Amino acid sequence: MSLFKAHQEDEKCPQCTNGVLQIKSSKKSKFLGCNKYPDCDFIVNLTPSFKILKTLDEICPECSHSLVLNQGSFGIFIGCSNYPNCHFTVSKQTNNESSLNCPLCDGKLLKRSGMKGSNFYGCQNYPKCKFSSPTKPLEKQCPQCLFAYSIQYRNGFKCLNQNCQHIYKLSYDYKKVYDAFHNEEVFAYPTESVFGLGCDPKSETALTSLIQLKQRSNEKGFILIASDIKYLDDYLDMSLLTKEQKSLVNQTFDKPRTWIVPVKSDVQPLLTGAFKSIAVRISQNNTVKILCKELQSALVSTSANLSGQNPCKNYNEVIDQFGENFPVIKEETNGVENPSQIFDLISLKQLR
Repeated sequence: MSLFKAHQEDEKCPQCTNGVLQIKSSKKSKFLGCNKYPDCDFIVNLTPSFKILKTLDEICPECSHSLVLNQGSFGIFIGCSNYPNCHFTVSKQTNNESSLNCPLCDGKLLKRSGMKGSNFYGCQNYPKCKFSSPTKPLEKQCPQCLFAYSIQYRNGFKCLNQNCQHIYKLSYDYKKVYDAFHNEEVFAYPTESVFGLGCDPKSETALTSLIQLKQRSNEKGFILIASDIKYLDDYLDMSLLTKEQKSLVNQTFDKPRTWIVPVKSDVQPLLTGAFKSIAVRISQNNTVKILCKELQSALVSTSANLSGQNPCKNYNEVIDQFGENFPVIKEETNGVENPSQIFDLISLKQLR
């Protein structure tokens, strides 16, 4: 069904299936709407959001109509004169392509100039994709909706998800943890069930401090947790894993699941202890996701408690055991009661 052909016969609304599509007009544009409005709010704008500057000699490779040079809110671009029946476009600013992927489609974000000369970033697939940002997006994950991009806004950040637009700033305790990670120190953060003690998995200094703090043997080794398997690439011996096994590691389950996985030979010995394998888990805790994204790293994870004490389940318990100056993020666990299940990835045997 073409929504843009002359309506010589009634066309059913694709949203409610009971209504009929009608061409309507507002003060600024024409649009196609359902006659069941306001019960059904289906609408398609029929007025292009750009103006044609020039008809070109080239022919559209998709429908053989002439190509035209357009000026839109996302800058100058070449498009098909048969729009909206044909959506072929060629950006005039592809040389400004950045390394940032569009969060809404498979395009790249381009630096563009608007109709008034101001610069902004928009998707190369415009007008099919209309994602835009007034400044270059920052790869800071929104703590509320977990959208990948934010921009600097006043004294903090603003989520670029149009359905969220959450304004936030990373609290002082996040900064303390970031500094502790880079200074090869130990810190605490919430996981699925309890608070964990963590550090940089590649730092011998940090791992030594963690072992001393926990008063545990060098032979035990540690668990690594991450928000995505890509943060485990430096530790897991991927050559020994099948595609299905890698998928299992990266999969989420109803209950937290830790996997025993073959480890690379050059991994820090204090991380693996006496073993030739390592325990890893993909975490669904939002704080862990933000930390991994910001630090571009997996995190060492062991329960936050001193020898002989119970594992801490909230911020106040961490402060009580480790002191008020200890770097800890004041967020919540996922409320899971039991420790994670443990499976051997090769044999799939459950160990806990």
